[in-house]
Amino acid sequence: MKKNWHRVLAALLGVMMCLTLSLPSVLADDIAAEEKKDPAVAIPVTIELTGDHPKTDDTFEVVLKAKNGAPMPEGSEKGMYTLEIEGEDTVSFPEIVYTRVGIYEYTIVQREGDNKYVDYDETVYEVTVYITNREGGGFDVTVVAYEKGGEDKCEVEFENRYDYPSVPVIPPPETKPETKPEKPKPVETEAPETIPAETEPEETEPEETDPEETEPEETEPETEPEPETETELPEPEEILVQTGQLNWPISVLSIGGMGFVAVGCVFLSGKHREAEDREEDGE
Repeated sequence: MKKNWHRVLAALLGVMMCLTLSLPSVLADDIAAEEKKDPAVAIPVTIELTGDHPKTDDTFEVVLKAKNGAPMPEGSEKGMYTLEIEGEDTVSFPEIVYTRVGIYEYTIVQREGDNKYVDYDETVYEVTVYITNREGGGFDVTVVAYEKGGEDKCEVEFENRYDYPSVPVIPPPETKPETKPEKPKPVETEAPETIPAETEPEETEPEETDPEETEPEETEPETEPEPETETELPEPEEILVQTGQLNWPISVLSIGGMGFVAVGCVFLSGKHREAEDREEDGE
């Protein structure tokens, strides 16, 4: 049994020594493969929003343009790639794979949207990608961005500002407490004393009436006089004597009445005579 254990341990030690000797060669192959892999670059872009932006995010479009036939990410058309960013965020373009060393230049701009209340950032960025050989094998990648016309390195950022028109706040109308109108107080005023004006009575002619046609007026029964109250009597006015009254109708009516009486007497005497004559003739 002891001899068998020695053989097993010897076999395990041999296997471990073989693995140890082969591991450096495996790692060296992996490193060489990594060094031979083509370098790739993904350029990040940031959208910043200011002002009162809406609750629903707008979509912003950023365009990458290649210069002098520089490599582009997959999905590009005619040397351009459009990246869509929802609201405020940082998103990278798809990776750009480079197959050889060199200097590659790009332009990044933001496309103006259709929201009339957004002030879109019109900054133009110039991006340069440097692909160089690394000492000992492999590649070194360097990405540098500048604002067009600028000299300082920067990040690719677009700042968009919302400028919605302000809505005026209309305060509610003020409600005044109801007030009951005051009743006007009676004004005590002394009535001015009026002096009756002296007016001359108009002269009126009496109407001619037939004594036979006139009927006696019905007289109302006398009522008990109300107790007299002491009142201030107005001063007696001067009564002017009326002149020019006509008294001739009285004499005419009296003469006419006497004439009717005389005619009646003559008529009765004539009747009486006729009656006597008839009696005489009958005898």
